[in-house]
Amino acid sequence: MSLGQRHVVEQEFHEREARRTRLRSAHVDFSVVNDEHFQRLLDAAGSLNGKRVFDFGCGLAQTSRFYAEHGATRVDGFDISGESIRIARKNAICFAG
Repeated sequence: MSLGQRHVVEQEFHEREARRTRLRSAHVDFSVVNDEHFQRLLDAAGSLNGKRVFDFGCGLAQTSRFYAEHGATRVDGFDISGESIRIARKNAICFAG
């Protein structure tokens, strides 16, 4: 499979998953997240206070919100799925508001 074909396959998969999630809720409840996973992220990143973070493969913004909750002053996200980005924006607005 070529890199271009792989890109299309990945994008289609993540678009379907995001649409499936959107049908359940536009504002995802992130309280069921594995704390151990996030603790490992913090251990690797160190203090986020005052930092700007780029969340590559942000999905629905779960990790992006975690970074903001732990001191990042700005979090920018990128994802292969446009649908994920649309949902992530809604989640970011709900979080910021």
